[in-house]
Amino acid sequence: MKIIITGAGGFIGRRLTDHLLGLGDDVHAVTRGEKSELNIPEIDALSVITTDLSSTARDVENLIGPDTMVVHAAGHTHLYSNSSIADYIRGNLDTTRNLLRAIGNKGGLGLLYLSTVSVYGDVDGPV
Repeated sequence: MKIIITGAGGFIGRRLTDHLLGLGDDVHAVTRGEKSELNIPEIDALSVITTDLSSTARDVENLIGPDTMVVHAAGHTHLYSNSSIADYIRGNLDTTRNLLRAIGNKGGLGLLYLSTVSVYGDVDGPV
């Protein structure tokens, strides 16, 4: 199975990418940063796509086939300083919408959405 992981440079995405590569899966890591920022050993099997999913998922859409699962672990959290509501919308809603359209256009297996409570900002109470 082909697995596309968004947010591959983040806390969840980086660890999942490493784990799935260890299992021998065909992994495509999507990140806003550079491959060197992923902190994953150089592996020929790893394909890295650097793109901003908030504007388009075209680069990802080109990889999707009927055997493809998209794991969406990218998101904009309160950890980014000086964030506005527009940044949260762009980094969370727009990216997810674009990925869902890409999957719908290409007929992939589906979308597994992973996130942290951090996308809600500072949480003062129990979750």
